[in-house]
Amino acid sequence: MSVETKTPAVAKPARAMISAERIRRRVRELGKQISEVYADIETPLVMVVILKGATVFAADLLRSLSIPAELEFVSAASYGSGTSSSGHVRLAHMVEGPLVGRHVLLVEDIIDSGRTVDVIVKRLRRLGPASLRIAALRRPLSRAAGHLLAVISNFRDWKKAELHCHLDGAVRTATAEELATEQGLDLPRPLQMVAPDDCPSQAVYITYFDAAIAVLQTAAALERAALELGIDSAAENIDYLEVRWAPRLHLRSGLTVPEVIAAVLAGLAAAPLRAVAIVCAMRQHSVEDNVALASEAGKFAGRGVVGFDLAGDEVRYPAPPHRPAFEAARAAGLRLTCHAGEAGEPSTANWKCKAVQTLAEHPLPRLVRAGVRCTISTDSRTVADATLSHEFELAAGMGMSDEELRRCNETAYSARFG
Repeated sequence: MSVETKTPAVAKPARAMISAERIRRRVRELGKQISEVYADIETPLVMVVILKGATVFAADLLRSLSIPAELEFVSAASYGSGTSSSGHVRLAHMVEGPLVGRHVLLVEDIIDSGRTVDVIVKRLRRLGPASLRIAALRRPLSRAAGHLLAVISNFRDWKKAELHCHLDGAVRTATAEELATEQGLDLPRPLQMVAPDDCPSQAVYITYFDAAIAVLQTAAALERAALELGIDSAAENIDYLEVRWAPRLHLRSGLTVPEVIAAVLAGLAAAPLRAVAIVCAMRQHSVEDNVALASEAGKFAGRGVVGFDLAGDEVRYPAPPHRPAFEAARAAGLRLTCHAGEAGEPSTANWKCKAVQTLAEHPLPRLVRAGVRCTISTDSRTVADATLSHEFELAAGMGMSDEELRRCNETAYSARFG
């Protein structure tokens, strides 16, 4: 019998990715910037620190401030047994103090996939803060974390345009529950209207529109939903909104396509912002039906309908067969757009539909920096559990600058159909 022995390998000391002096200098700059932004608030700033990684960063940042501040803590985990994210975020501890009317700064050391920060921000918003901003590292250490970033713009204060918002994906859950009861609909309660963060595909994501479509089968319900969407959008300083939906999905109770369109336009006209409509054809519907839809939509050109779209499952139903519908819409005076990139190759990408797996892989920053004209939208405020302001926050978490984000917003205004 032979015995082989090996000398244990000695681990080499880890090399510092960022010098201590560089961190100190950046923290001082960041502390000055935060102090200036919050100089006029009447109550101490609430710094919500994500445990445990951001603890040292938060302590240094707190000492650098020239304004009063209080510390609160939140603990979250999105990693399983290995080093890669499991995709599911669990909040082990949430802030204990009241946040209603307070100015809140979320402090994180490194934003990786963005999933943890996304979940925490959504939870914090429910606590009613007067404002919510983020101070964080731009990117993970494994991807050149030499640049610290303070994401402290209050995007809710920006005037914004949104070009891609689905009516049936943006119905208030309370409204849908109320309508389901009034209409006596036999639907599982509570209604499943918010897609989970680990939604596996676009096809599954689309199923979370079903409950809203079920309750939006009367003119009154459609008008109410359109009005409430306009109100919710205006509340975060959106002053131009393009709302899209598929009229042929709202014919179950006897409405005609013109009646569906007229009801939505009535709701949008009553909203406290400039809101116009884009009529969607569905990929799974016949070409003949979609050509007829385009013709009906064209009759509302100049009366609130500005565009024609094609939506639905990209994998099972390709777009080319529906060219005649687009030709009919153009002939009727409508502008054209088409859903693309939500499934398959992520040349354009939707994180929640898993065209990209993490925010760190999202191509938006690269596209903008390459000169591609891009805009930012919610797609579906309820199904995605999103606001336009929060979508800008996520983009900032990818490392985009305020200048780049303003460029996206300006592109939305210049590219609008109405």
